[in-house]
Amino acid sequence: PRVKAMTTVEAGAKVWVADAEAAWVPATVVSLTPLKVAVDGKERVVAKALPRNTGKAADVRDLVTLPHLNEPGMLHVLRRRLETSAVYTSVGRDILLAVNPYREIPELYSLGGGGEFFRDDDDGDNDSSGSSSDSRSPHVYGMARRALKALTATGKSQAILISGESGAGKTETTKYVLRFLATTSTTGDLERAVVLTNPALEAFGNAKTLRNANSSRFGKWLAMNFENGRLKSSKIKTTLLEKMRCVRRAPGERGFHIFYQFPDLIDSITARGDSSSGAATMDDDDNLLLKLRQQALDAICGGDRGSSTSDVFDAVQGLAHLGSLEFHDEEESLLDEDAPHLAEAAAVFGRTASELRTALLERRSSGVVVNNSLQAATRARDACLKAAYAQLFDALVTKCNDLLGDDDDFDDKGPTAARKEE
Repeated sequence: PRVKAMTTVEAGAKVWVADAEAAWVPATVVSLTPLKVAVDGKERVVAKALPRNTGKAADVRDLVTLPHLNEPGMLHVLRRRLETSAVYTSVGRDILLAVNPYREIPELYSLGGGGEFFRDDDDGDNDSSGSSSDSRSPHVYGMARRALKALTATGKSQAILISGESGAGKTETTKYVLRFLATTSTTGDLERAVVLTNPALEAFGNAKTLRNANSSRFGKWLAMNFENGRLKSSKIKTTLLEKMRCVRRAPGERGFHIFYQFPDLIDSITARGDSSSGAATMDDDDNLLLKLRQQALDAICGGDRGSSTSDVFDAVQGLAHLGSLEFHDEEESLLDEDAPHLAEAAAVFGRTASELRTALLERRSSGVVVNNSLQAATRARDACLKAAYAQLFDALVTKCNDLLGDDDDFDDKGPTAARKEE
């Protein structure tokens, strides 16, 4: 039974009070005028105190069942659950909170953990979300399963919105939703295609930032078309690719993963701090993901789809060379005809080194050829790099969609099963 929440505090009450270091700390009310509390045996006068849940009332998996629903009470539940590797907490039937543990918890997604949601039963209820009415623990698989069941039962489109600040775990959560939907509703090539599009797009659209080792630097809209409960096709739309990251980033951040995760590219580039490649180093994360992303690109670019992974790598390598072009402020020439990286950069556009050099150093104004300044030439190089990289990214998205099924299954009204916006 739900405990009646108190609206005012009284002497002896268990409360939360604000703290400069811990945000909120538990306390006991000593007196009301002035409002004085005891924290770890020390008394202090405070302006405000919020009621604190105690005992079993503070140990819940659905926040709507808290007797006292306030910020410190919710944070306390989330912290306590995280300490036991329970990263998911329900807020009723329709909202699931996920706390990024910043570590791997394999058992959470194994057959003994989230695997119970793959079974084709209702476990005695029709919820399947992991909320208070469900006997199962809150889990991202539960939310995905509920969306799929609602789609099948009502025939109406369902949406899963995954949101949060940078580093909250949106990218990983999206992967788990897709894994569940693909695994439970299809088999064979389409299931594999849905799973493989993520690492491929991550290679070109994600980067390491100060807060997140795999931050999505683009928005993604993903639609999945189901027929009779089975996944028939899927479609990806992308928005707002952070093209500026190709040429400029905050100190300590990196460019897109693709420039770091392929040794052949790194070995061929003399990196500059503001080039597309950035610091030409690979770390343990790059090495772990290298094989997976290569396999994904092979599947997407190979076969009868008109190109190969080597073509993609050649294009990336050429763009990396373009980003590595350096101009020098001299009266005779800003860029030598035999400058390092010039010929390799020109090749990606199917041009000669001389043609690319002219394009970067000259512009036409009212029919007159004008020599670019150092700043104008640098802007021309950066603009060319950003535009070309965006086209390469769009081409990769198109190839992903070719692999995912029939484009005629979709319209522009919205997603059919899953959606992610950033």
